[in-house]
Amino acid sequence: MAQEYNSELIYKLYDSKEAEEAIPILEEMDEIKDNVFLYPIYAAYLKYKNTFYSHFFIDSLNIYESNETVKIATKITKSPCKDTDFIWSLPIFTKYNHFNDEIIKKCLYILDQSSNKKTKLIIEDYHLEKITNFLLGAGKTKEIISNFRIILASNYFAKNVRNTVLKFLLKIDTVPTFDLLISDFQKFDPDLQTLISKQIITWKGPKTEILKKLIKETGTPRAIEIIETYEKKIENEKQKEEISKKQQETEEYGNTKIVLEISSLRTNVNYLALANEKLKTELISKGENLMCQIKTIKDQSSLIEACINLRSVILSINEKIVIPNPIDTNVLSKILPGLRKEELNKSLNKLCVFLYLNGIKVDSSLFGIRSLNQTVSLIGAHNDETEELIDLLKKQNLFEDFSNKNWDLLHKKILQMYKDSLTKMSDSLK
Repeated sequence: MAQEYNSELIYKLYDSKEAEEAIPILEEMDEIKDNVFLYPIYAAYLKYKNTFYSHFFIDSLNIYESNETVKIATKITKSPCKDTDFIWSLPIFTKYNHFNDEIIKKCLYILDQSSNKKTKLIIEDYHLEKITNFLLGAGKTKEIISNFRIILASNYFAKNVRNTVLKFLLKIDTVPTFDLLISDFQKFDPDLQTLISKQIITWKGPKTEILKKLIKETGTPRAIEIIETYEKKIENEKQKEEISKKQQETEEYGNTKIVLEISSLRTNVNYLALANEKLKTELISKGENLMCQIKTIKDQSSLIEACINLRSVILSINEKIVIPNPIDTNVLSKILPGLRKEELNKSLNKLCVFLYLNGIKVDSSLFGIRSLNQTVSLIGAHNDETEELIDLLKKQNLFEDFSNKNWDLLHKKILQMYKDSLTKMSDSLK
């Protein structure tokens, strides 16, 4: 079926009476890209070579992946043809590294003529690109540079041509071109200053910065505006990027502020305890897992892990704390009613008794730390809703968040509870 359709397209191309009629057929062939179309396209070119549309057929040949296109392009350039058709054949030669001396010679001639104001040969920027790419492939960089510098320096040539020239010079002769632009910048006409500004705004490096500085100090208002507008754009993008980064960090590490506040309070508690004439020792030891709390909680498993880590932080009490042994049972019952002596060595019990015996006003809740420890212990130990956990969460006004699976909000409230407890402890030591 495809062969029949392609055959029909070839017939339509041969049967066309005007170039305008042939172009839609040509475009359809280009979409199919069957090499069977190559010589029918060449035949159509010969038929319409004296029309404005002749280069369409040559450009079409370059779409196909076949060495046969080089043979066809060679036939075109060896027979009498317009300069534009010759130039449109060059990408085919460049593509297949076919650098014939005769073609190179003609390209250099066109380039010489186009850079000579006396010949008045006008060349389009897109033609210049094709010639330049071919000559670069042929190793004629030096010849290109000498002609391009002539074109660049004169406002006789069209802006788009000079822009193409500048783009190539910056690419193939970078350092000498920058040196030239810096040394002669103030001699350049306004159009060239504008082109230079547009070309170098995305470049980076010491020479680029020197040139940009020179433009801002001595350039035309338009040249200066281009540089400053781009710099403002980059600065705005950096600010947006920083804001976005901070937002991402906030989303990822949403508890950073309160965790740092908790850390500061723990330090302050130790400072006040050391300064207390009766205590003279730190109360809290280093909580290795405190910084694990800064991450935003995204699911229940993350909450369970955070609670396990927070429990270890809550229970990190200084092992050097010493209480009298034996201790009066009546005194013990006043501090922690119902506590058995064998439970005295548990860290929170020990801390509570130590503070009480040294004149610190504290009740059995230990500033709320004891119930908080119970909460994180139960959450860390259970994935499901136990009756004991539910009752405790309800008492602490946390059950609604737990039942609605607001894990991050629940975690934040737990951290706030710990912060509040540390604040109360700190106040009691003042």
